[in-house]
Amino acid sequence: MSLRVAVVGSGPSGSSAAKVLMDAGISVDMFDVGVDAASAAPAEPVHKKEGLIPHKTLFGSSYMYRRQDGLALQVSDNVSFDTSHAKGGLSSVWGATVGATTAHDIADWPVKIEDLSHHLSQVFEDMRLSARADMLDSIYPITLHGTELPYENRQSAHILRKVAENSTALLADELMVGKAKLAIDSTPGSPTACVLCGECMTGCTRGAIFNAWDKVALLKKRPQFRYLEGNIVHQFEERDDGVDLIFSPLQGGDRQRAGYDAVILAAGCIDSTKIADASLGWTGYEYKILDSQKFYFPVWVGRGGHSPIDESISLAHLYVQSFDSNKNIIQGQLYPGKLIAQTILEHLLGRVGKMFGKLISPFLNRCFVGVAYFSSRVSGRIGIRFEEENKMVVSGTDNVRSTTEFDTFARKLRKHAKRTGFTAPFGLKMRSKLGHSQHFGGTIPMKANPARYESDSLGRPFGCQKVFIVDSTVLPSIPATPTTGLVMANAARIATWISANLRSH
Repeated sequence: MSLRVAVVGSGPSGSSAAKVLMDAGISVDMFDVGVDAASAAPAEPVHKKEGLIPHKTLFGSSYMYRRQDGLALQVSDNVSFDTSHAKGGLSSVWGATVGATTAHDIADWPVKIEDLSHHLSQVFEDMRLSARADMLDSIYPITLHGTELPYENRQSAHILRKVAENSTALLADELMVGKAKLAIDSTPGSPTACVLCGECMTGCTRGAIFNAWDKVALLKKRPQFRYLEGNIVHQFEERDDGVDLIFSPLQGGDRQRAGYDAVILAAGCIDSTKIADASLGWTGYEYKILDSQKFYFPVWVGRGGHSPIDESISLAHLYVQSFDSNKNIIQGQLYPGKLIAQTILEHLLGRVGKMFGKLISPFLNRCFVGVAYFSSRVSGRIGIRFEEENKMVVSGTDNVRSTTEFDTFARKLRKHAKRTGFTAPFGLKMRSKLGHSQHFGGTIPMKANPARYESDSLGRPFGCQKVFIVDSTVLPSIPATPTTGLVMANAARIATWISANLRSH
């Protein structure tokens, strides 16, 4: 008997789960809205920004941020988040940062770190990383391996030298600084290997940065895989012997029904929650989205010269990690300030801004833009409620504790300025709106003994046996470290169980 599973969504979690199922000999139908720049409905360009920082686009297009289902969002002023119906989801424009996970990161999960580590290692191996072994690895159960790209500019090279000289003192005060770990193909001889052109933030023409759609494109070449694009999934209905998926074509038409041995929801936190809400009669309930609070802050490099910045990558150059007062990881990322500042100036002032950026470039060379993320345990929350007529009401509740934790973190950076070669001057910071980090989830969290509006350790919503949610929807907490790899590993863990269970029956 042929086994077939439906996977909803082509992003990181969906592509990860689909590959595991197919490697076990199970056929997969992937349902996806699946828009790209060519197929997206014409619309005005999206110019969303957080403060002065413009929204990232792909080769000038913002198609990935446009919803295709007409969902009306009523959003409070302190919330800003993105969802995507694009092929590969938001992985088409992500910053490529990756990281391992500590046991403390998932202490409130019904899953142990040992259950995830193997899958996390496999995910990172498949991604192809640029990663070097350094003090950042000292607190994690696995080490990220990869061919290291030589992308340091003179300022980041100066910082790396300083922290190597002072690593003992820094580690004693729980401050870890090292080169950023990035999902970039750096394999010698690979046709997609990074060539250090510096155009990462506007779109990689070589496909060097990991994109879930590239993974799906490979799956499409296998006979047991069907990619069903242009479909909006509305609901599921479990039967004794399987699950029916109810969907309709994006271009209009009656709702259709297809039967499967199991269904995997991997459409992102908002869409997977929306499908579960409609299927289980939970409409009217206010779900709580857990967020990783994000701060921007200026960084001044004490030395390194005024020479022009070396062209390399425009992604994060350095990681700076520490712990908050409850031993949750704080994730800091440092970006070359010249590239970001010139983008902002050009966005605001056009050609005049571009010329002004060149004029002050000696000063900008010594600036980095710092971005700090905090655990959901010290961050705010977002309430979402689905209402009839395709409407979602969104409200945010800030948590001032994250600001206190950031101020403590910034003081530690200033304390060790001579040891690291950089500082966070004046205590300046810009707190982002809730959800802006794009590290959020937890609306239907995994629990050891789930109740209504929760899921079990396999991501099955309460009352379900054959429907599994594998994206950030089911995370019981959101760590500060990059979440893409963690979500993919959890999806692979659940898909491994599904494969074994279906085949045994």
